[in-house]
Amino acid sequence: MLRRTPGFTLTALAVLAVGIGANTAVFSVVNAVLLRPLPYSEPDRILQLMTATRVGTSRLSSIPKFILWRDETTAFESVAAYQARDPGANLLGGDLPEHVNAMHVSRGYFTVFRAPLALGRTFTRDEDRPHGPHAVIISYGMWKRRFAGDPDVIGRALPLGRDAYEVVGVVARGFVSDPPADLWLPLQADPFSRDHANTVHVAARLRPAATPRAAAFEVNNTTGKFRRIFPMALGPWEEFTATPLQQVLAGDVGPALRLLSGAVVFVLLIACANVANLLLARGHRRRREIATRAALGADRSRIVRQLLTESALLSIGGGAAGIAVGYTAVRGSVRLAPAGVLHLDPVQGIAALDPQVLLFAAAVAVTTGVAFGVAPALSASRIDLGAAFKDAGSAAETGWRRHRLQSALVVGEIMLALVLLVGSGLLIKTVMALRSVDRGFDPRNVLTLDVTFSGAGRDDAASIAAVVENARQRLTSLARVETFAVSRALPVDPSFNLDVDVDGFPVRAVAGWRSISPRYFDVFRMTMLDGRVFSEFDTAGTAPVAIVNAAFARKFWRTGTPVGGRITIGAGAGREVADVPRIVVGVVADTREIDVNRPAEMAVYVPLAQVSDAMTARNNRLFPLTWAVRTSGDPRPLTGAIERELCSASGLSVARIRSMEEIVAASTERAAFSMTLLTAFALVSLVLAIIGLYGLMSYSVQQRTQEIGIRMALGAVPSDVQSMVLGQGLRLALSGVVLGAGAALVLTRLMVNLVFGVRTWDPGVFAAVAGLLCVVALAAAYIPARRATHVNPLVALARQ
Repeated sequence: MLRRTPGFTLTALAVLAVGIGANTAVFSVVNAVLLRPLPYSEPDRILQLMTATRVGTSRLSSIPKFILWRDETTAFESVAAYQARDPGANLLGGDLPEHVNAMHVSRGYFTVFRAPLALGRTFTRDEDRPHGPHAVIISYGMWKRRFAGDPDVIGRALPLGRDAYEVVGVVARGFVSDPPADLWLPLQADPFSRDHANTVHVAARLRPAATPRAAAFEVNNTTGKFRRIFPMALGPWEEFTATPLQQVLAGDVGPALRLLSGAVVFVLLIACANVANLLLARGHRRRREIATRAALGADRSRIVRQLLTESALLSIGGGAAGIAVGYTAVRGSVRLAPAGVLHLDPVQGIAALDPQVLLFAAAVAVTTGVAFGVAPALSASRIDLGAAFKDAGSAAETGWRRHRLQSALVVGEIMLALVLLVGSGLLIKTVMALRSVDRGFDPRNVLTLDVTFSGAGRDDAASIAAVVENARQRLTSLARVETFAVSRALPVDPSFNLDVDVDGFPVRAVAGWRSISPRYFDVFRMTMLDGRVFSEFDTAGTAPVAIVNAAFARKFWRTGTPVGGRITIGAGAGREVADVPRIVVGVVADTREIDVNRPAEMAVYVPLAQVSDAMTARNNRLFPLTWAVRTSGDPRPLTGAIERELCSASGLSVARIRSMEEIVAASTERAAFSMTLLTAFALVSLVLAIIGLYGLMSYSVQQRTQEIGIRMALGAVPSDVQSMVLGQGLRLALSGVVLGAGAALVLTRLMVNLVFGVRTWDPGVFAAVAGLLCVVALAAAYIPARRATHVNPLVALARQ
């Protein structure tokens, strides 16, 4: 039967392939990110220890927090800290040091993540104490690349910067760290540290008898003790918590994936409605055949089984085609996904469509077979033998009332399509708002490059200043280079926070700390609101100065000017961090970091040349030095020349070469990725809905040929017939639009955390989508309407 109607069969299979394929593709990603366990032994027992605030949780923690959690909790068999943004290391052995990805980790790291070792051992307690022996554990890839897989590598020296590190272990192949690392170095955290800069992540592995809930309760209980030891280190609304690591890693992409999961369910429902309409129309055309079966003794259940068998075959074929479509779609989606959207590259093996995905596709195929097959089968099995053998009923029987179920399905398709189109419109406006938001700086024509000074023997401010001056002489000699600056954090990068005391105010502030060279504000074209910028005369031998941002000024100087005020940074935070009192010499406009939904945070800028040697050494261990070069045009053609000059000036290799526009664009990639996928699903749903409307109108015109002939014989002109058909199509579209608008008003509230600069009930989006659907609905009904005007009354009446 399916072979005899190839047009129907291929159309149904194509529609099902789209619906099932979209669901399979999205489930593959959801399975990889949210459902598939992390690639560690017993990953459900790994918890992330964090600080909870009124606006959410922060993965970043400080060394004092780590020490407290490690020493004061009993629910964990091991607690580990690892640097959140490691500067890497300089590996010697060539003309220039090679930059390698390094992670500074505490000795418990390899226990928490159960990292298997191919050779050697993990760090000892002695190697992880401050100023302990130089030890390193290397990755399997570095072992093969650097040492050619030599089994006697243990005990060999690895030259990192000025020091040689003894290789004590090799991590086995297949271990995945976040972020990826070539080697691991001991964190050597000071157990008496008072440095409250949040620079590390802390993870812990539960003991066999402990539960995540009990562990979270115990971690929360340490908040009080931490406040007693460090009264000013936590805000009034901050407390400690512990959350399963997989939940934390998936947390930022979870809402988007759940949104896309809902979207593809809508696409599948629209596909089912389309196929159901096809089957209803086919069942009506098969009335004589079904009547003959019934007359020859087939009961209703036998006829229903026959029709459901055909539906099942369609669903199986659609499922097979859907797996192929899903395979192609998921590979394309993964390639489109921006870096950082999928942690730990969880979809590496997704191309193989693991058994869970195949089972899901099979379940969807069976479910859709039942969903789109039952109603048409029951409808076709209810047949009047007399009317069927007459080959036609009355005009009333072939009118619109006969197609109520099909009309309801089309209305449902339009309703679902409107919901998806509204969601897509909201995300489109969000991306536009994110890309047009004023971040307080100009990212155009700025190239950024990182240089790691960790272990390079330049842990004093004078050495850094000498490198910067050498680079200035080299870079300014290049054509089209306008100016350059150096900093520890770019404007979009979050900096670590430090306590700031303001003379004359009893309340201590917490502000982001940024050390910068002269011309930093010129490079990024940031607006000075008051005072002056830093100059080459702000050196270690001159009066200590600082610049605050507008948010800081508003906090403490609601009237008057901050210029001339005195601040002290990091008081009581330890020898490395404690600073001397500084004079505020300027106020700069606020900049917006990655999360533009939050208001600008307070920030304090200090000259790079006035940073203490202890703080310089500390920063070298924690952060690379970032160079920002402004050019007169596109900086990319100058990348090679700028890199060579920086290598010559510093004697070190350059890493992470990016334009500032790329960095800013990366902050909107997640929203753009969600927008692209949701828009694709919305367009697919729109096409399916229009196909459904067109099919219903065409079929109805065909069924009403006699009625239309009678109307025209009685005086109806072609324009009357055309208006009648178009009006019916428009009524269906308007019904779907009204129902869809109500559903969208409710469902789009779930997107409140995914949109920016737009309300979830934005009237412009709703009006545009409703207008679009009405226009395309009229277009879909136009061809059947035109066909109806060409009905010959004599031919139509002759069939009566």
